[in-house]
Amino acid sequence: MRALFPTRLRPAVLRCFLTLLPVTAGLSCKEGNEPRKDEPAVEEMSIVVEADKSRILEEEQSLEKKRATVEEEQARLQRERTEISERLASISKKDKSSRDKLEADQKRVQDEENRLSNARRSFDEDRDKLERDKNKLLEKISKLEQPKGTQTVQQREEATTRRERDISKREGDLAQREKHVAEREAEVSKALREAQSLLSSIGNTRVIVQAPVAAPTSSPTATSVASLRRDVMRKMEYRGILVDDLPPAARDLEQESKASLKSRDYGAAQDALMKLDKAIEGIAVNGPFVQGKMTRLNRSYSSTKLDSGKSTQIQKLLSEFSELATDGRWDRANQKANQMVAIYQSK
Repeated sequence: MRALFPTRLRPAVLRCFLTLLPVTAGLSCKEGNEPRKDEPAVEEMSIVVEADKSRILEEEQSLEKKRATVEEEQARLQRERTEISERLASISKKDKSSRDKLEADQKRVQDEENRLSNARRSFDEDRDKLERDKNKLLEKISKLEQPKGTQTVQQREEATTRRERDISKREGDLAQREKHVAEREAEVSKALREAQSLLSSIGNTRVIVQAPVAAPTSSPTATSVASLRRDVMRKMEYRGILVDDLPPAARDLEQESKASLKSRDYGAAQDALMKLDKAIEGIAVNGPFVQGKMTRLNRSYSSTKLDSGKSTQIQKLLSEFSELATDGRWDRANQKANQMVAIYQSK
């Protein structure tokens, strides 16, 4: 952690310097030991400086303890996460009880990391506030050292140095945050590739049976066609089929039904919806279907930047997806894929 006080005023030096302020303030009288006209104001300012000095030194010591605690906790969680990952990689996927326990530990570590991240933000805010308080204290010191309205060359240089140091710190913090985001995005992309590889190596199909939609009417109306469309959309939702999952011809039928309904051509809208329903019936939610969805997801969103919370959700869903795909539970794996799509689209 960088020094909380400017280089020229480290804590021990500042303590000694401020202790002498009441004395030096008293020595700045005119010749002949005549009291200055503003002597009461100077004495009052000296008292304020003394109080600020004590408070800032105490806060600096407290922040140093917080920093050490946060860094120790961060190192511990990193070691624990690495150990859990290594143990997960070494045990069989069929050993469900052991994997469930390790995954629960993994979630606990993630929750602790989120808590630690909040603690670091609180620490940074306290540190920034302390910096502002120190700058105010230095301004008060300057008023005691010199006539009102003047500033020495050294003070101007020190102020410039402090500003440059603050800018450098902010740039470093920003670079660190960008690095962290890039690492999380790389982890998500890697997990997506692993999921696609897994899909390529396993098969099986799970068939989902859904009641057919209402039969077409000889004289379709706006109400009957709207009801038919809701039935078709509900069937797609129930089976976990997104519009992007439809074959090109079926997507055209979906668009045609909307356009015909809008133009009040209810017969054409009903015909398009019935054909779309048959196309949906012909879709099997199996390995190739889910693999195609994951390929589209990876192609469309692999470069999308997510915040820390959504990135964590994606990684959790990918882990669950891999387990379900390994067991051939494609209907459930498809639901996890749809949840990932929803997270990306909500950005």
